[in-house]
Formats: sequence, C-alpha cells, structure tokens
Amino acid sequence: MRLAAHPRRWEPGRRGPAIATAVILGALVGAPPGLAARPTYRETTDRYAVHGTRIEQLRAGLTRGPRGFAAYTAWRVDWRYTYAVSPSSCRVSSSTVSVKVRFTYSLWSERGRGPAELRARWDRFLQRLRVHEAGHRLNGVRAGNEVSSLLGHGVLAPHVRGSRARGQRPRENDRAAARPGRQDL
Repeated sequence: MRLAAHPRRWEPGRRGPAIATAVILGALVGAPPGLAARPTYRETTDRYAVHGTRIEQLRAGLTRGPRGFAAYTAWRVDWRYTYAVSPSSCRVSSSTVSVKVRFTYSLWSERGRGPAELRARWDRFLQRLRVHEAGHRLNGVRAGNEVSSLLGHGVLAPHVRGSRARGQRPRENDRAAARPGRQDL
C-alpha cells in the first residue's frame, strides 16, 4: 500500500473532474462514509476609500471599486488529502479543507461631513450590499462543504489530476445589483 499527499484548490468556475470521479467511484464501490474533513473558515475584509459629500461624488467613487463593482467577494476552497493505494482501490485516508473568503467594501471617508439624509441612504445601501455579498460568501461555504463531503466518500481515481481554472465571471444580475445606483443609493 502506497500513501501520497495531494493539495487541491477549487475557485468559482472550476469544474472539478476529480471530485465528480470520486463521487461516481464512491457510489460504485460503496466506500465507507465518515472520512470527511470539517472545513475551516477564514474571512477578511478590505476597504477602499470613497470621497465626497454629495451623492454624485459617492456614486463616482463606487465605480472605482474592485473590478468596477461597489463591493466584491472572492472565495477560495483549498484541500489536501492523503490516499492509500492498494491493488483493488485508491482511498482517501485523511483530508483537510479550508475556505477563505475576502470581502471588499467601500468606506465613506467624509461621512461625518455629509448631510443626514445622505448618511441614512448610505447606511441602507451598505446594509443591502452586505446581504448581497453574504450570498457570495455562502457559495464558497457550500463549495467547501461539498468538497469535504466528497472527500468523505473516500474513493479517488489516482490518474485524475486537478487543473487550474479561471475565476467565475460575474453573472448579469450580479453586475446589475453591485453597480452603483442599483441598491438604492
């Protein structure tokens, strides 16, 4: 029996052929459940400055946000596993899964100088934007849970190697929702 360790990564848009193969083989061979690693989660928040005391200035500042959005959430799932190879199978013997989420939000640098009505409107905008971005976070959490569950099936095809994939392009409804003026600001 041979033991080997392999790191894997899944970012939005990645297809994951190794994971699909693991599920199929697990169903066919009847691998024992319960090997799943509980994912670890880490979140960070970055901020970029938005300047001004009028709504037009704030909107202009938001268009200079990450990738042209008012806010942005990036997530990444990493995993490592060891597997044992025998003449009849290849099984996961241990695994770790981690989910990293990075939020980027605007910070109104001159909030104290803005009119009360604009401050209230800004607060409502940020609240709605945080709810929207939490949906993106949830996608990353679900992906981490799915990887953990799939590794818990214990069976892999050793010849399948993960490939790097580009990040997922934002969907049109995300583009519309994250653009300034679409969240009631």
